[in-house]
Amino acid sequence: MQKRIAYPIPESLRSYKKLTGQLEKISRVLNVKLKRKHDDIEIEFQNNSHITNVEKLFQVLEASFNQLIYEDKLTKNQIISFMNGKQSTGQIKIKPFKAANDEQQAYIDTMNESIITFCIGSPGVGKTHCVIHQAIKDFTEKKIQKIVITRPVVESGEKLGFLPGGFEEKLLPYLRPIYDSFEELIGEKKLNELLESKKIEIVPLAYMRGRTFKNSFIILDEAQNCSDMQLKMFLTRIGYGSKMVIDGDIKQSDIGNRSGLGRVISKLQGAFDSDASMINLFTFSDKYTVRHPIIATLLEYIEEDGN
Repeated sequence: MQKRIAYPIPESLRSYKKLTGQLEKISRVLNVKLKRKHDDIEIEFQNNSHITNVEKLFQVLEASFNQLIYEDKLTKNQIISFMNGKQSTGQIKIKPFKAANDEQQAYIDTMNESIITFCIGSPGVGKTHCVIHQAIKDFTEKKIQKIVITRPVVESGEKLGFLPGGFEEKLLPYLRPIYDSFEELIGEKKLNELLESKKIEIVPLAYMRGRTFKNSFIILDEAQNCSDMQLKMFLTRIGYGSKMVIDGDIKQSDIGNRSGLGRVISKLQGAFDSDASMINLFTFSDKYTVRHPIIATLLEYIEEDGN
């Protein structure tokens, strides 16, 4: 006897261009008919199919879609392993993370509530670590399909001169803090897998021009080293289904008066006040430094003259 049921497509896969081909692959292995109908998959199968239990069928589809979300590929052997009760190897294990204080939790809440979040804070308050954890969490919960993170390539006061190696090796000193945060939370092996599959993309700011990122979590770190035009360019990269976070320390810029972060925030004040669900600003106080406690003391002395 023929049966027909519907299965909802995960939101993060609804714009996936290869979904039809992957459904055909699943159909052949499971001996069922899968047809996309709007945001659902219409399923037809006979009692003599490989799977006769609807609950088991849904488990296999869920595992298959998890594999597509995390690895962008699906093989016959993987589908068969899901039928035998094995879980997807694409799952990400995140190191346990808990906000270190009330301000970090408030920052996380702000990111969850807004499409675009600006964050201002001194070194050591946890700006980068919190946002990277939130991006990974949203990815594992299938709220987004990709994480994109960038920094302006700016030297901190000294000239580094010629750096050996290829393009990525030359950029590594600038982007290393981002890699460190990812590795601490998900491990080096999983980070490399996600970088290779383009699920995480770490790029210099200049290479984002002309691109639009849909269904992504987009992060601009060290935004105090961006000009007004660079910030405008970055903000206009956001596409449908995406979230964006811009963090920095307006008191510590390596480009001096050319920094546009403070000016852009001032211009957007009306937007912050009118609709926090669209765009919001979060500011850390200096009392919550989660690095070595001496940092807060040093900053207090160094910045007491207002410079």
